[in-house]
Formats: sequence, C-alpha cells, structure tokens
Amino acid sequence: MNFSETAHRRMLPFRFDGGTSSLFGVYHEPTDATPAREGVVLCPPFGQEAVRSHRMFRVLAERLSRQGFATLRFDFHGTGDSDGDGLEASIRHWSRDVLAADAELRRRSACSKVSWIGLRLGATIAALASGDARLNPDSLLLVDPIVIGADWLRELRESNVTALRQVYGLPQSEWSSLHKLIVEESATESVGFPLAESFKSEIAELDESIFAATKCRRLVYLIGRDDPGTLRLRRMAPVANISAAWVQVPESNWKFDDPANASMVPSQLLAAVVAALSDAPA
Repeated sequence: MNFSETAHRRMLPFRFDGGTSSLFGVYHEPTDATPAREGVVLCPPFGQEAVRSHRMFRVLAERLSRQGFATLRFDFHGTGDSDGDGLEASIRHWSRDVLAADAELRRRSACSKVSWIGLRLGATIAALASGDARLNPDSLLLVDPIVIGADWLRELRESNVTALRQVYGLPQSEWSSLHKLIVEESATESVGFPLAESFKSEIAELDESIFAATKCRRLVYLIGRDDPGTLRLRRMAPVANISAAWVQVPESNWKFDDPANASMVPSQLLAAVVAALSDAPA
C-alpha cells in the first residue's frame, strides 16, 4: 500500500445522524502501529474563524491519529457540509451536535475514553455540552474560549464593519454616506455569515457560568492572551472533582490572515494542544 492509499484509508469523510439532521464529519483512524489509545472530538469555531482554522483542524487531526488517537472533526448543523441553513445557527443545537459526534466517534472507534478539543466558540459549546453528556469527556481542552458573549458580539460587529470598509475602498471623505448602512448590515451578518436574532440572543447570554458547570475528569484552558473573559475564568472557584490546568500558548494571528480565505497552521499552538492532551495522566 503506498502513502496516498494509506492516507486515504486513514481519513474517512462521511455523514452521520445528528438527531434532527445529518451532519458531516471526517474520521481520522489511528495509525496501524497501535490500537486507538483514546478518541478525540474536535469542535470548530464559528464563521470566518471556522474557515480560517479548517486546515489547522485537519493538521491537528492528522497529528493526533499518528499518535494513536481516533479523531473526529465535524461541521455543526447549518455550517460547512452539514444539513441546515446558516440562519438556523443555535448554540443549544450545536451543543447537541457535539454529543452526537461523541457518540459516533465511540461507535466507530470502540474507544471508551474520549476527549474533546474546542476552539473559540467551539470551546464554549464543548463546555456547555459536557454538562449534558451521558458519558462525560475524559479531558476537555478549551482553546481561547468565548466567555463573555456580549463582548464577542461587539467584536463580530466591528470585524464586519472593518471588512466592508475594505471592500468598498472609499476615501474617508466619502465614508460617512455609507457608514449607517454598513453598521446596520453588521448587526445581521459577520463577514459573510448570517447572525439571526435568536443566535445573537444566545451569544449575549454566554458568561463564565457555563464553564462552572462543566463535567469531565480533566479541564485544560489553553490561552494565548488574557481578556476580560479569561480573567473572569481565572477568578472562578475550582469546579468540584475536576483537575483543572492553565496553559499559556503562543499568540497566533491565524484569525487575521490575508487573503481572507487563506488558512494558516500555527505550529506552536498545535504542538501545545497535542502536548496538553498527550500529557494527560492515565
């Protein structure tokens, strides 16, 4: 078997039952050397962050599979190649998608020990889903989670305004005539991704209480730079019966690459995530 055949066999795109819709996933088998040591579910971020981190997640999944982890990456309902429309975005729905992905990975890999890795909004959703899981994740690795939803909504709005200003390319003297229109549009869209009122309401309700209700054996926060949200997390009382750790990871500009549809692979960040998972005590 040549390398391309081996790689194709180890990475299997497929669709699976998300309960109310069909979800798209990619299963990365562990290498032939050993049986799966455990499973890992990768929970993606939202919008342009999901686009720009797509290759990062693929590389992460491949690295984990080479270390013997059975790994599943997937698209939330209404995103990517899963069923649904972007206007149906829902944090509560997506938390159920995480549970469906976890069940599918356990079925395919026969792993009894499964960990979840979430990035940005995907980290927040993973934390939320863990509280509802019938089988709790072993380790929960949260990379730069969204903590204060109201602050993040402002970031989404500002990034959309900035993107539209660049698209129009108007001189400052002509900017005021379009400013109101662009601000209004930025209330319903985030750089090409719709923001339904119901979705914005869910985001606005996000706060540190979600992370106080996590259920897992081991909780790891991987933070590039502290913001008001992560500072709130640091001040929280430890979650009972959970081993918690903080890992400072290198800051990366993967969210701000150029051109807009390019994807970067921050190798130091990925190395930190793999090390945090691999160092988990048995």
